[in-house]
Amino acid sequence: MRFVYGFAGVFLALGLVLYPLLALSFSSGAPATFNGGPTTDGGFNPTCVVCHGSFELNSGDGSVSIEAPASFLPGETIDIIVTVENTTPPAGGGNRQGFELSAQLPDGTHVGTLGFDNVFTQIASGNEDYVTHTSAGNELSTWTIPWTAPVDAPDAVTFYAAGNAANGDGSLSDDYIYSSTLTVPRAAVANEDGAAPLAARIESVYPNPFVASAQVAYVLEQAAPVTVTLYDGVGRVVRVLEDGVRGAGDHTARVEAAGLAAGVYFVEVRTPEARMSRPLTLGR
Repeated sequence: MRFVYGFAGVFLALGLVLYPLLALSFSSGAPATFNGGPTTDGGFNPTCVVCHGSFELNSGDGSVSIEAPASFLPGETIDIIVTVENTTPPAGGGNRQGFELSAQLPDGTHVGTLGFDNVFTQIASGNEDYVTHTSAGNELSTWTIPWTAPVDAPDAVTFYAAGNAANGDGSLSDDYIYSSTLTVPRAAVANEDGAAPLAARIESVYPNPFVASAQVAYVLEQAAPVTVTLYDGVGRVVRVLEDGVRGAGDHTARVEAAGLAAGVYFVEVRTPEARMSRPLTLGR
């Protein structure tokens, strides 16, 4: 990821002017447009290093990383996992971590829809093109963000992330800022040109939201080992709903509400050749 250092002085001055506001807001979420992503005028947004300026960008021995499925389909929702490895020695109440994520094209256009749970993740500064941590989320080091591709999806989308590996002392000093990108291509689907058929797909998750139980309908193009897994909003495995070989055709997995707390979950169907997920909300 590139960073336009020529603007550093301007943004640093702005950060000093707004210091009382920003110092209070960083722990509860990064301001929008501070993850180093491209802009539509041919430049790049800054990262949080313009205010957390003790060290150069990506100069520490930690990192921020992005994980995602190998490809996506138009209209599909996939999970984007952002992880901050924080090796910063704690100076206050312990390490704290934060992040900001966007999904864009090289020309700066934002693509698709980023999800958030308003518990550990939220939109940044009211700008739905960016998702960041919450005050509760800064105690985590990994966040799962659902991203829904548009129906008219491009050939590939790049995810831009910046991570703050903070020392937990509540100030803007001695925190390391990292940045990373990940490009995910659009998957091939069956068509008249002879492209390969999708190995599996989720047809529906219904009802959603649900109260007692929900059904996950999925289709396999051919027999394959299948794992259907329920994750919570931060990417932890809650239940394995199915695990075994299934034949070609239509299948249904069931999610029971018993033993689950209300909130946002994600159900994933995985085969050796495909991985897809959908958000699922449990209400009370």
